[in-house]
Amino acid sequence: TYQNVTGRRSVSGSIAPQIPNITGTWRGQYFICCGIASGDGVMTWTLTHASNATSFSGTMTITGDFLLGGTTTGSIQGAWLADLRQFTFVVSVSPGGIPGFPGCGMTFNQSSLTYRSAGAPTNGGPYLDGGFYGNFCTSIPISLGSLQLVKQ
Repeated sequence: TYQNVTGRRSVSGSIAPQIPNITGTWRGQYFICCGIASGDGVMTWTLTHASNATSFSGTMTITGDFLLGGTTTGSIQGAWLADLRQFTFVVSVSPGGIPGFPGCGMTFNQSSLTYRSAGAPTNGGPYLDGGFYGNFCTSIPISLGSLQLVKQ
């Protein structure tokens, strides 16, 4: 129940939280440390997210040091957590999808990002930041990864 300042009127009910819609292209820096190598570069996500849905999907492209200058694409699956500002995600790159490593794939999991509606360092708009762990070539751990993606 909510009351106005004068206390004469009350309204009953609840306000349903809105899930931020993250459809579109997000681009920014990533850093991967430890395991087989470390490096950084640019990561781009292209996401599809139905209005107020709790899950999303899309594609990911990464370039940079970690991939020896190559380009890798993968798929993304994610779900919003209860506070609707954080979500978990999994990035999967199929075997053969990494230049120079024909039999290897890659997975980023145990991952969490925070959605911020404004304040991106490059354009002041929405951005995502957080970290991930994962595996390269199925069993080689990526023990620390971070990224910050800005809505394009």
